[in-house]
Amino acid sequence: SVATAGGPDAVIGFLPRRTLLDHVTWVDAKGGSTTVDAQAQLDADGMPGTAQMQVLKGRFQGAKVTLQRQPDHWALRTAIGGGSITGTLQLQPAAKGASLLQGQMDVMNVEVAALTAPNRSLTGRLEAHTTWRAEFHELNALADALTQMLADPAERERMAAAARRFAAARAWALVVAPLAAWCREARVDPGRLPLLDGQPQPLWRRIRKKVAGGR
Repeated sequence: SVATAGGPDAVIGFLPRRTLLDHVTWVDAKGGSTTVDAQAQLDADGMPGTAQMQVLKGRFQGAKVTLQRQPDHWALRTAIGGGSITGTLQLQPAAKGASLLQGQMDVMNVEVAALTAPNRSLTGRLEAHTTWRAEFHELNALADALTQMLADPAERERMAAAARRFAAARAWALVVAPLAAWCREARVDPGRLPLLDGQPQPLWRRIRKKVAGGR
C-alpha cells in the first residue's frame, strides 16, 4: 500500500507504507562494503512511524539503530561501540511558511575506535551532548538534496573531506595544547601563602607534573 499526502506536513505523498531490507549490501566509492537488515513503517500521514536497522557487516558492524515516533518528536537510539547514542528529533513550523527540523543527541560510553574504524589511531570512551537544527521551506526539497548528495560520489567525497578537515582541526592534540602549555608554565602567585608540610599538592601542580612526564 502507499501512504497518501497528509497536508503540508507530509514528507512525500507517494512512498511505500512499509520498506524491508534483508541482507542488503552497498559498496562505497573506496570499495568498502556494508551489509544491513532494516525496516521502516510510515504512519497514515506519510511521516515515519518506526524504523530499525542493524549493521551485519562492514565499518559499523554490530551497530543497531531504532527510531520511534512519539506524540511530539521521534526518539532515536543507537547501540554502538559498547555504548549508546540517544536523542530526539522534532519537526515544527517556522516563520514565513518554513519548517524547522531540530534535535539533540547524547553519546554515552562509546568506544571512539568504533566510530573511526578502520582507522584506530584514537581509542577511549566518548561522552558528549550536541544539538542541531535545520530550517527549510519544502520537505521534498530537503529529501531531493539528500538524494542528490547520496547519488553524487564526487559531492559526497567533497563533503566527507570537509568533515575530516573540520574534525582534524578540533583533534584533542590541538584542543588541549593551550591547557597543556599553561600547565607547563604555571607559576605560584608570589602573594600566596605556602603550603604546610604534609598538605596535598594543588591540582595545577599535579597536572603540571603529569604533563611534564613526572618531573
